[in-house]
Amino acid sequence: MKRIKYIAAIALLTASAGASAAPVDYKFDSVSRFDAGRDWTNPSTQAQGLLSVTGVLQNATTPITVSFRDSGYSEGSFLNNRCVPIFLTMMEKPGRYVLNLSIDSSATAPLLSCGLVLKS
Repeated sequence: MKRIKYIAAIALLTASAGASAAPVDYKFDSVSRFDAGRDWTNPSTQAQGLLSVTGVLQNATTPITVSFRDSGYSEGSFLNNRCVPIFLTMMEKPGRYVLNLSIDSSATAPLLSCGLVLKS
């Protein structure tokens, strides 16, 4: 009986930890700004790049800024570098695409995916 309670407690802790680290998906109708730099306000993270995208989400009217770190992790940096042209395309051709971003701020490489969808 104690073993079943122990297994149930572990399952509950695992489920609650996983729920708090869920990725967030953003669908931008327009992008007005893209920044890449370092976080000079925090000396412990200055080696990490800081990326941000500012724009208007679908079905919204107020711009938001989504920021995420480039931890220097090689696979994360690879994806970040591949997404930069997508961000620029979105800015250069307003109204033509929807930008999809998936970000997990608790991950080593927070940017999980980026992509454009052609508006019909």
